[in-house]
Amino acid sequence: MSDGAARWHEVKALFQAAIERSPAERAAFVAAAAGNDDDLRREVESLLAADAQSASIDDVRPDRSTSAVRATLPNRLDQQLAVVGDRIGSYEVLESLGAGSMGQVYRARDTKLNRDVALKIVPDVMAKNPGHLTQVVREGQLLASLNHPNIASIYGLEESRGVQMLIL
Repeated sequence: MSDGAARWHEVKALFQAAIERSPAERAAFVAAAAGNDDDLRREVESLLAADAQSASIDDVRPDRSTSAVRATLPNRLDQQLAVVGDRIGSYEVLESLGAGSMGQVYRARDTKLNRDVALKIVPDVMAKNPGHLTQVVREGQLLASLNHPNIASIYGLEESRGVQMLIL
């Protein structure tokens, strides 16, 4: 089992244990069960928040990234997050690199220019908020204005099938 799949099973198990408790007990339970693993706690809290918005844990496959409960393709492209093997525009997703408060980052293959790039996918919640989307655009513009070997170059700020993403 890959590290990502093992991690997903850990997150899903804690989510399922938390969902069996009353909403008032969940936060304390997750915090205690996750211990010092802040990433695990955040992942499960994200799933609980999505569940509260009528999402279903059954909509998630174990090989998917775990930053939020996702819908199935092609309707909303996995709740704005991708799956290895997905194609977003001209980019084929190769692997998840990590997640942060501003989105999920994937290594992808630019099939037009035949090169590897990083896709920073803006979460659905942020893409629908004009203030957050403005912040993403500003980040792209700032990166585009910089030229330094230790700073990622930006290849584009794109939208495909409703997915907002920075191409690095």
